[in-house]
Amino acid sequence: MSLKTFGKQSLIYGISTILARMVSFLLLPLYTNVFSRAEYGIVSLAYAFMGFALILYRYGTDTALMKFYVDSGKSKEKTVFTNVFGLITMTGILFSICLVLFRKSLVPVILGASGEPIWIVLIAGILFFDMLWNMAVIILRTEEKPVLFSAFSFANVLLMMALNIVFVVVCKFGVLGVLISNFITSGVLFLFALMIILPRFSFSLLDSNWLKKIVRFSLPFLPAGVFTMVMELADRYILEFVHSTEAVGFYSAGYKIGMFMLLVVMGFNMGWTPYFLKQKNNLDAPNEFRKITTIFVGIAGFFLIIFSAWAEKIVQIQIFGYSFFGEKFWQSTDIVPVILLGYFFFGLYVLQLPGVFLAEKTKFVPVFRGLGALLNIGLNFWLISLFSQNINSVSMAAAAATAVAFFGMATAIFFTNRKIYPIRYFWRGILFPLVFFTLFGFVPDELSWKIGLSFAYFPMWFIVGLDNEHRQIIRGLFS
Repeated sequence: MSLKTFGKQSLIYGISTILARMVSFLLLPLYTNVFSRAEYGIVSLAYAFMGFALILYRYGTDTALMKFYVDSGKSKEKTVFTNVFGLITMTGILFSICLVLFRKSLVPVILGASGEPIWIVLIAGILFFDMLWNMAVIILRTEEKPVLFSAFSFANVLLMMALNIVFVVVCKFGVLGVLISNFITSGVLFLFALMIILPRFSFSLLDSNWLKKIVRFSLPFLPAGVFTMVMELADRYILEFVHSTEAVGFYSAGYKIGMFMLLVVMGFNMGWTPYFLKQKNNLDAPNEFRKITTIFVGIAGFFLIIFSAWAEKIVQIQIFGYSFFGEKFWQSTDIVPVILLGYFFFGLYVLQLPGVFLAEKTKFVPVFRGLGALLNIGLNFWLISLFSQNINSVSMAAAAATAVAFFGMATAIFFTNRKIYPIRYFWRGILFPLVFFTLFGFVPDELSWKIGLSFAYFPMWFIVGLDNEHRQIIRGLFS
């Protein structure tokens, strides 16, 4: 795959991923205008748990599917898919049954004192269907079919938006309406995914040796996945424990805007992982990775600047008397620049993953994620307790903990790669966005300055942040 092809596919995957996650942004006006801070806190805890539980449902089998599907060749693709899909279906049924059986005990732990047992039943169903249809989407990534991949994202957005309007706005089911909407959406997407699953699945190909091989490969990735979700979600539960469910709702509203940077990183990673896995025998791979790193960091820096500058204005835009955020959530945008910066550091971590994968040192991945998780949990407890005067201060404390944790991960993998897979990065291109972001924080908070610097970023990056080699690559991408 050429750099140009990789760039185009990453763009399609990026737009698709942003579109899939955009539903959470598009629903913010609804949730923040309809729900109280406490009610939105419950919704946030529900989605936090589902994000964590989905890692347990998969336990690394998504990585195994991509790895073995790429390595096995055409003759074994169906065998690989059959055994991975059969395995997660069986274990997924067991996990969901456990959630349903222990729903009364789990509901106060997962959703707080105001939760209802029926909500856990719906969550169990959502997790099961999401796990299955997402496996089909992984196949589309591996087979380089970004258009069909995008169709799933588009369907997800349309269904979730329509069903939330029906069950939350029209039927006024509250939190229950959110979960019903998600349950139906997940079930419908699974039905669509059957057109991908059924041609690639055969009971006759189930093989105990393959099942053991998949489990052996997958399980080491489980701790890394758990640590990742701890980093992503621990702050919500620590806020609920130390402060209040209301603080969770307030913090989550601002966090959603900051998560746009995560969508940029995830969209890029959809094309990045299959790309670098195929570069094992490419002697020029380190140089290719260096170029991609410089260009992606520069583009990510643009989103870092734009959303930091305009988040406060965006959430106050009013249409038909309703603002993007309900007024009680407006001040939550104070944390947006910090969350954006944290995910920018996460992007730097993702860009360095080829080193540990191609050097076959994936044992370090759980170490990096574990370091991030420990930093996140420790700093959250310390900072939230230290700045517990009001909701604004505890939210900023939680955001700062997240940013420092991601920086720790990016730093740890950098020093590891220097020994096992050194890459000579173009540091001017990497540091330019961070310097620009820092300087942006010192300019007057005036509209003219924000507009001027927003438009100035790309020309300055192109002239100052790049050399002739990288400028030529940029021109090539658009030729």
